Amino acid sequence: MMRHKNKTNRVTRLGLAVAVCTMTATSSQAWTIPTIDPTAIARLAEQSQTLRNQLSSLTDMKKLAEDQLSVLGEFGVMGDIFGSSGFASIGSQAEFYENLKKFAFDPCAINLCQIGENPVGTTNIEEAMAWARTNFYTSEPLNNEEMRDLQEVRRRSVVYATTNGMALATVVHNELAGAGSEADALEQIVSASQNLRGDVRANSAIALATYKIEVEKLAILTAMLNIEATNAMQSTDIYHENGGTEFPDAFMDGDFTGGDFTRRTKVTMPKKNDGVPAASSDQ
Repeated sequence: MMRHKNKTNRVTRLGLAVAVCTMTATSSQAWTIPTIDPTAIARLAEQSQTLRNQLSSLTDMKKLAEDQLSVLGEFGVMGDIFGSSGFASIGSQAEFYENLKKFAFDPCAINLCQIGENPVGTTNIEEAMAWARTNFYTSEPLNNEEMRDLQEVRRRSVVYATTNGMALATVVHNELAGAGSEADALEQIVSASQNLRGDVRANSAIALATYKIEVEKLAILTAMLNIEATNAMQSTDIYHENGGTEFPDAFMDGDFTGGDFTRRTKVTMPKKNDGVPAASSDQ
């Protein structure tokens, strides 16, 4: 059942928003559920912001490195090296960056985008916080059916954060397995340098490799923050003064037998809609 009311209410920040909302929610039943130290979340958030600041500077370095490589051209021995598979995993066209495009936060995977505003790709912290508050908390008492829907949205958020984290860990794990070929490619580039042109190109290649490492670190921290935040959310009470007033039909009653909904007999995918583009990219 959905309760309709005026709509209230962009993602690196959605995970952080969940963390902030979690720490401000009232935990009236904390004695029944293990609590999670909020300092761990705060520490991850601080580390994530530090890496974001570093990444901003490295992004400028990356652009300069790519421009230098383009201006200097790729020919001769070093051209062959830059075209090798080892360097291909470092440059901007590397599969790793294509994978990151799939790492963008998908609100519809959690609340099914059935109700409210669901800004896809938001980088606006206030917008992200409002989304988290109104989807994971309620501002008024719920009946049993509404309670099951809210708890199912919360459960879906944990599954989403966990599987995202595992997927990212798998990709980075396999990237590390190929680190030797990347190191060999960089070593060949440095060794092949015979003049200033070669030195500049070697430095540019190293800058690109450094940038990739920092992006990987930030991605890992983001996944960790999402997991910590959603787990902490599960240990807090469902009520918040700025919580939501309507929730999606997420819990499929027909998947269970009996009146207590403890025995599942099938798994049905709830109706899922598309989100809307974020209104702005303001930080």
